[in-house]
Amino acid sequence: MTAGERTARRAATYLGTSEQPPGSNRGPQVSRWQEPWGMGTGWPWCGAYAAAMVAWGITGREANIDDPRLGNPFIGHPSTAVMADRAKAQRAVIAHPVPGAFLIWPGTHVAVCADYSPDGRHVVTYEGNSGDAVRQRVRAYGRGTGTIIAAPPAIRIAGQPAASRRYYVEDIAAARLTKRYGPWRTKAMRERAINRLPKADRERVRRVRIGKRYAYEVGPRPVYGPWATPAARDGAAKIIANRLGRPVRRYSLPPVKGRRLSADALGKTT
Repeated sequence: MTAGERTARRAATYLGTSEQPPGSNRGPQVSRWQEPWGMGTGWPWCGAYAAAMVAWGITGREANIDDPRLGNPFIGHPSTAVMADRAKAQRAVIAHPVPGAFLIWPGTHVAVCADYSPDGRHVVTYEGNSGDAVRQRVRAYGRGTGTIIAAPPAIRIAGQPAASRRYYVEDIAAARLTKRYGPWRTKAMRERAINRLPKADRERVRRVRIGKRYAYEVGPRPVYGPWATPAARDGAAKIIANRLGRPVRRYSLPPVKGRRLSADALGKTT
């Protein structure tokens, strides 16, 4: 297993870890990621989480932020603007995602790349402080997205495998655990109802039409991915099944020419 793959595997183990209380930028695990930086707690922690995951992948300890194996200086930092500046100064910016690389929105947010890009435009990520928790996302990268990709020398590699298929994980129990609400006569009425939901429920909403009326469903996320390799998918599948407490189905699909993946909106990152 490469340092980048170890980074991604470690990052996945924290899926669902959240701030306590929500919106505080604090919590037992969040504080552990913030502690090595000597800045106290209560500050946006996406950079602290990403740095800890990369530190683990390369050195075997999350708090080893000063280890020379991470680079001089380490690209990881609480400030995403500093991360971008360091990456450019060290010529550590790369064109395409690899496992364990940083996906940086300078001055705004940072994610850990879980895998290679399955379509050359999007990548599965693990992110701290994404909606006040560690979450898996699908992100667009490249021109027009405001992102850069950077990796320390121990993670940086040349090229990536050709994407002959895309690999997914399905929560086979999600459909029977989903509840439908509505319908409403207008879309605006439905949106007002959704906006009154707790934040955790709003993030699991799926908007649907019933004839000419508007409804929504709330339930577990049914599909995770895609990943570019079966090994990356299989590692994540074990973690997802353990977190859900029930079996999941692994499957793959051939890439469809011209079809684009759906990128997640950046959302709340502070």
